[in-house]
Amino acid sequence: MRKRDNEKKSISIYIKLIPLILASIVLILTIGYSIAADNLGVDASKAIVRADANIRLTSVRLWETINGGAASNVEFSIKHLTSDIVLPNSNSTVNFLVSVTNAGNVEMGLTEILGLPSNLEYTIDGYVLESTLCDDNNRSMCTLGSVTTFNVIVGYKENGFNSADTTYSIDMEFDFEEMIYTARIGSNYYLTIQDAINAAPTDHTETTIVLLRNTYQRIKIWSGNNIVLDMPNLVLHNKEFAAGTVGDPVVEILGTKDKNERTVTGGTATFKMINGTMHTEASQSAVDVEAGGNFIMTGGTIVSVSERQALYINGGTAEISGTAVLRAQAVEKTNDNNYRATVHVKSGSLVIKGGTIESVGGSGIALTNEDVMMIGVKDGNISTTSPVIKANNIGLHIKTGSTVNYYDGIIKSKNILIREENMVTDVETGYEIVHSSETIGSDNYYTAFLGIGYMVTFDPDGGNVSELSRKVPAGQAIGLLPTPTKSGYDFKGWYTLGGTLVESNYVVNADTDLIAHWDVAKVARIGDTYYTSLASAISAATANTPTTIKLIRDVTEKVTINNNKNIILDIEPYTLSNPDGSPVITNKGTLTIASGTFLTRSNSSNATVITNTKTLTMTGGELKTSSTSTAALNNNGSVATFTMTGGSITATGLRQAIYNDGGHVSISGTSYLTSSAKVESTNARGTVQNLAAGTLEITGGTIVSVATNGIGVTNIGTATIGVKDGVISTTSPIIQGVGKGVNNTGTLNFYDGIFKGQSSPMSGTIADSDGTYTTGSEVVDTITYQTGYLSQ
Repeated sequence: MRKRDNEKKSISIYIKLIPLILASIVLILTIGYSIAADNLGVDASKAIVRADANIRLTSVRLWETINGGAASNVEFSIKHLTSDIVLPNSNSTVNFLVSVTNAGNVEMGLTEILGLPSNLEYTIDGYVLESTLCDDNNRSMCTLGSVTTFNVIVGYKENGFNSADTTYSIDMEFDFEEMIYTARIGSNYYLTIQDAINAAPTDHTETTIVLLRNTYQRIKIWSGNNIVLDMPNLVLHNKEFAAGTVGDPVVEILGTKDKNERTVTGGTATFKMINGTMHTEASQSAVDVEAGGNFIMTGGTIVSVSERQALYINGGTAEISGTAVLRAQAVEKTNDNNYRATVHVKSGSLVIKGGTIESVGGSGIALTNEDVMMIGVKDGNISTTSPVIKANNIGLHIKTGSTVNYYDGIIKSKNILIREENMVTDVETGYEIVHSSETIGSDNYYTAFLGIGYMVTFDPDGGNVSELSRKVPAGQAIGLLPTPTKSGYDFKGWYTLGGTLVESNYVVNADTDLIAHWDVAKVARIGDTYYTSLASAISAATANTPTTIKLIRDVTEKVTINNNKNIILDIEPYTLSNPDGSPVITNKGTLTIASGTFLTRSNSSNATVITNTKTLTMTGGELKTSSTSTAALNNNGSVATFTMTGGSITATGLRQAIYNDGGHVSISGTSYLTSSAKVESTNARGTVQNLAAGTLEITGGTIVSVATNGIGVTNIGTATIGVKDGVISTTSPIIQGVGKGVNNTGTLNFYDGIFKGQSSPMSGTIADSDGTYTTGSEVVDTITYQTGYLSQ
């Protein structure tokens, strides 16, 4: 017993024209009958009735008592039944005969009865909850003034009896609500589509169910059903499942199961969709055709906006024709057995005679288990316009062993038209699969259809290309051409063997061989001048003059900035990485990192990102290393200066973000540094490690260690945190460690900021400060840290 969705809007399926005089007479008679109802009760039952109520209790009588049950003071109002009852035994019951009058022609029903004590329950005999309270039995329209009579039996729930508590004063509230029909079969109306399906024959007699309103439902077609669903401009949606969550399909066609979920050997079921829209957001297909199921779609639209299919065939069959449209995101998976597409045939068969199948995320159709598919009809004629299969990635994906016959239609894709095209089993006699292209809006699509054509082959000349050959319709343009790749080279274009450049408008009138032409790749530029390596661009920079260099692609190279160069690397959105164990950059001059990613991919002993021995500034970008052998940045020597005002440095191996060996490091602004540096013997590394002769100045930013200390124990040089200006900040800079924020054995000046450590904020002593060192605690991402800061 459930309460109906309060969000449902009350509507009437039909409004009957009832003469005003008849309505008035019936209403007056009904009210009079209600007022006089005390003459019908065994114990002088009373009724209090409002004339404006559409539905009401109009009679309540004590009908029967069982096993010592008793009732007295039985009264009722519009929707309440009250009584004093005695239930002396666990199986004692009191039975009330209830009459309900529907004083209007609105389809009203009883959804539940409320108000009984928690140990009592009711059952109803002669009426089914949530069915209409009418004077007929076919769940159709109600007649004005119809009366429904049924029994309400009150007794104990299982284990509800308590011999010390057998007397009750009950107030039962009858919850009447409008019954909103969503489907009909002929003149019979149903609250849900599933109710209509369950009422349909199971002897394969075709039954048309008409949807009456937009609705959120999920339905199952059982063995023996032959259902035609007519949804005139309406939507069937399973929105109760949030986007991305696992839920049921909108429709499941279960040919080998009956409505009790029992297996029917050799059973079949048919479901036909002729118009309207099915829509799903859940992580299941919209329509699921299981073994023994047959799906026929001649019109309408199926839409899946989640990662799953519009149509999933798992042992059944499907036929698509007419104006049918199927559309899905169809997020692809690498496992062919779970290869999602707008239509995915895992096992079974698919016939496409018309309509449109479109993927806006992945593939149009996927056959993944030696399946059978026919596109079009083999009749000696070809159509190049219907059906349409359109995809962002792969138009048609064929698994080895599948049978695909292609007789009509066109396949369109931004990427691959037919994966394993050689596996198409049969085409219309006298024709072959040919290729071209077209532009739809601002998007270019490759196309495949049937025709008579010439063979074009693509030789990538040592590179790689996704398409090695195609058939082009005789006398038509070659269409969009594939783009090959070759490491270290830029593609110049496709040329005939005679040296003619071929573009998309090249008309093919014979078999044609094309070969790719290449130029050595350009990777960097200074202004409008391009270079084939970053090193050559650095070398070309004017001595001692600030020179900005940009990358035009990801580059794997190691470079050196000499002492007479002043280089600004502004390389976003690209990445510069090293090819071996050497540093990505060795700076002996002046270098500024402005943007981009600088990455080391090696774990060898010298796999640092930057080694700096002169002047290095970082205003943006990111340095990243996973090395277990060296820091992301080594700042080496007494003249080495590193200034960081922004960007990030991340070391995910066992070493530091910055290793300062005798130089000067200044960190400020929005700088962010983090590392997984761990203790090794007595070398308790931190995210920043400042050695004996080094100086460290931190006036802003965040330094975090996810393994040990924010600043390492070998800080036996000088470190200054904050600015000595008489004003104390307790929020910046932030130095946070899993062990300690700062592990100090040298000279530490502390003027601003906060230290955080899971064991303690810091160790060692503070040489100078602007206030009183104070400790506390705070929770960061559910972890409690001890804190140290200054107060005045």
